[in-house]
Amino acid sequence: MAFPVNIFTKLLITTLALLSQAVMLSGVQAQPYPAKPVRLIVPATPGAATDVVARLVAESLGERLGVAVIVDNRGGAAGVIGTELAARSAANGYTLMFAYQDPTILIPLLKKVPYSMETDFAPVAKVADLHYVIVANAKFAAKTLKELVDIAKAQPDRVKFSSAGNGGINHLAMELLQQRAGMKLMHIPYKGIAAATTGLLAGDVDVLAAAPLVVAKAIKDGQLRGLAITQDMRSAMLPSVPTASESGFPGFVMSAYLGIVAPAGVPQKIVEDLSAHVVALASAEEFRRRLTALGVDPGPMGREEFARFLSSESRLWREVIERGGIKLEE
Repeated sequence: MAFPVNIFTKLLITTLALLSQAVMLSGVQAQPYPAKPVRLIVPATPGAATDVVARLVAESLGERLGVAVIVDNRGGAAGVIGTELAARSAANGYTLMFAYQDPTILIPLLKKVPYSMETDFAPVAKVADLHYVIVANAKFAAKTLKELVDIAKAQPDRVKFSSAGNGGINHLAMELLQQRAGMKLMHIPYKGIAAATTGLLAGDVDVLAAAPLVVAKAIKDGQLRGLAITQDMRSAMLPSVPTASESGFPGFVMSAYLGIVAPAGVPQKIVEDLSAHVVALASAEEFRRRLTALGVDPGPMGREEFARFLSSESRLWREVIERGGIKLEE
């Protein structure tokens, strides 16, 4: 029995259309990653130490991938706003996040946030470690870390320290020091590191834990005094500032990590390739030199080691928060 011409024609058109779609889909699936620019969400304001390093990473990663890596600053709420945006982004490898301590580890330990680092993100690679320098106003009595501790022990809650806000790394770095040294300071939170540093320069507070990049110029100009740096060797940016170990507190090493994570669900092959690229760029001599010049220490880790590192950091800061009885106002 013969089909009517019009039915045969419709079947032929439908078949050809399906074949065409299959060929197009096949071409898309076979298209190598990345085929377009990659967005790197940075949950911090432009100019912050985190942002400066993120831009170095974006530049180097873009060169390795052969596409532009575009920095998208989404500061606010201690990084929670940008982190939530990254968590809700498409899991296709074209949106990544430059991760750091506050929104990924510290804030989730202190209050409910609209994302979970365990279920909403996949670790890609760690890039670097940002150690902190404990600085004092130049007119403050203590000229060394030991003298600071002695003064604070003799007069609990008299010495005031500033921070960029409750629950942030500047706050908890000093909390960790208090617990290790057995002293008690008074915390004065500010809205942002710029305001916290201004308060220190004005003499409204006595000490602050800050990234070297933030306070290096003030130390060199004599406005602030570097008491100690929280790493096991002196900083190339601040070679005159002793380590905490040199200052009588052996083993006191504290840093904030900087790394890259992706929304959960990104294909494993893409995550593995990105991890290899990030570790390679973070290990390159020129990139390491540029980081060191900013007072940041290279510390590349692949995705599996990075995941273990994040778990250990969460345990460390959970203990600090619980011992200090630290809470955030909702």
